[in-house]
This record gives sequence, C-alpha cells and structure tokens, in this order.
Amino acid sequence: MLYAIVKSGDKQFHAEIGMKIELPLFDAQPGDEIELKEVLLCSNGDEVVLGTPFIENAIVKATVAGETKGDKVVVFKMKRRKKYRNKTGHRQAYTTVKITDLVLPIIDNNPVIEEVDVPEETTDNQAEAVAAAEAAAETK
Repeated sequence: MLYAIVKSGDKQFHAEIGMKIELPLFDAQPGDEIELKEVLLCSNGDEVVLGTPFIENAIVKATVAGETKGDKVVVFKMKRRKKYRNKTGHRQAYTTVKITDLVLPIIDNNPVIEEVDVPEETTDNQAEAVAAAEAAAETK
C-alpha cells in the first residue's frame, strides 16, 4: 500500500492514489493540477522513508475538485445575571482535491540516490585528520 503524509496549511494529511482530501482553502480553480511538495513521510508497505523535515524529490500530484464548507461551529457566549448572550456561527472553507499520482523516491521508477564508494586512501586521510584534531585538542 503506497501512501504519503503531506503537510498543507500547518496540518498533516494522509494521501493515497485516488483518495479525496479536504485541504485548507487556497486559490485554485476546479480542474487545476497542483503539486504538494512538503512530503513528511512516504511508505510502500515494506520500507518507510522519513524526511528531515521534508523528503527531497517527493511530490504528491493532485487535481482540484472544488471548494466546500465544513460543518457549522456554534460559538455561544454568555455572562450570567448580566443579560448578555451572544450566539454566532462559523463554517470553515476547504479545497477538495483528488490525489492522482505519488512521485516518491522509494518507487522503482524513481530510484533513491545511490551511495558513492569511498576509496580506502580517503578513509585513511580522514582518520589521520581526526587523530591530529584530537591531539591538538588535548594539548590545549
């Protein structure tokens, strides 16, 4: 099961291909293609990649389906014995998107950056440099 955790509007959302998500409202027309680049975590079921704080080269592609409003939240203020009552309401606006594609570094067609083999000579030089730095620190 391929999924990603995406950050949008200071909130985190679980995203899978074909899933509809209500994100905080942003400027986009229905049918627009958007890319969510703030991917915090991705997994293919076997391995999990965790970003620090985001995963490089990871993109969640989505299509804007429209704008919706959330459930009404009633705000009621009252002060006892003062004849003060105030009732207001609020409906949060959301942008509904449908996830179309997950471009993640753990998928075979998007290979992870390969590790580079370090020659032994470089390793020996680094060991000598570390030993010299430790000796200099001890003399101070």
